[in-house]
Amino acid sequence: MTVAAVKGLAQGAANSLNGAQDSFAHTGNLFLTYVNTVADVTDAFVGTPVDQRIRVPMIPLVDWSRGRFTAETDSDHSTSKTAGGFGFGVLGPIGYARLSALRNAAIVDEAAGVGQTLLAPVKRLTAPSPSARLLQLDLDHIVARHWPTSGATGAGKFAPDTTGKSLLDMIKKGVEKGVARPNTRNRPGTIYEFDFGRQIGVDMAGNIATRIRVIVRPDRTITTAFPF
Repeated sequence: MTVAAVKGLAQGAANSLNGAQDSFAHTGNLFLTYVNTVADVTDAFVGTPVDQRIRVPMIPLVDWSRGRFTAETDSDHSTSKTAGGFGFGVLGPIGYARLSALRNAAIVDEAAGVGQTLLAPVKRLTAPSPSARLLQLDLDHIVARHWPTSGATGAGKFAPDTTGKSLLDMIKKGVEKGVARPNTRNRPGTIYEFDFGRQIGVDMAGNIATRIRVIVRPDRTITTAFPF
């Protein structure tokens, strides 16, 4: 076997290993992206200052094998790296799908009142009243649509100084002391409205809002809550 052939085999092996490494990094970064997304929602909910927020850095992709043992074209380099990464490329999405399934199962268990949520720091806060429960999916909705940083239009927003604890305190008071009436448009559930006598946010038109509206389903889980 000639020296050139040995170098070619070594280059192919290095490219394959580099490709497998890249695929492994991509799979790891899928998980890290999920972890950082959870952290974003949690920090927004509890009001963590920006300079105190911690994120997990992504795994870098390093193309260390290019031309290591012999010269190669871009096409040859890409092909041999792809061959090495094929196994991880197939298994990566399956692993991510399983991670998503675990998260969905946690949410289903939480809805049944018996499971654990992956957002444990937030879950510990989601019990505003013995007579009504705030589930993770509904908390996500409140943060996405009614949090001070939300870009949603046509929706009341809580004040910038609102924290997770103060939100739950307002919801608890709204349910326990608010005026109750049936939900509108023949939708099931009950609407609770309470006036705090102070600004808690802005209404959908951007005007000062002192009242909270909490909508509760017949099973006593909270649909949403917002200033109006």
